Amino acid sequence: MPPTPDHPADNAVPSDALPPTGSPPNRPWLAWTGVSLRRQLLLWLLLPQLVLWAGGGLLAYRMALSLTATLAGPLDQATADKLMERAKGICPCECASYLNRRGI
Repeated sequence: MPPTPDHPADNAVPSDALPPTGSPPNRPWLAWTGVSLRRQLLLWLLLPQLVLWAGGGLLAYRMALSLTATLAGPLDQATADKLMERAKGICPCECASYLNRRGI
């Protein structure tokens, strides 16, 4: 026997349980009552950006530390070699000194 308005089918949903036509779907995670749209946008957009910014800062700091530990010896040696080359070009002349730029 087909369902009629007087006798609905066994698996039919009662009409009072359905949302009225044109209403938004039921999304409890978006139903922030009393919270303005501006505050919602602030939380949804600014908080992830702050997390990414802090994570990027920590990553850059750790990379700088690891590069410093790896390159400290060769960098110090290169600086010392260059300073010794520059020091060879300093020539004292009476009461002043000048930089001989010929070989540098």
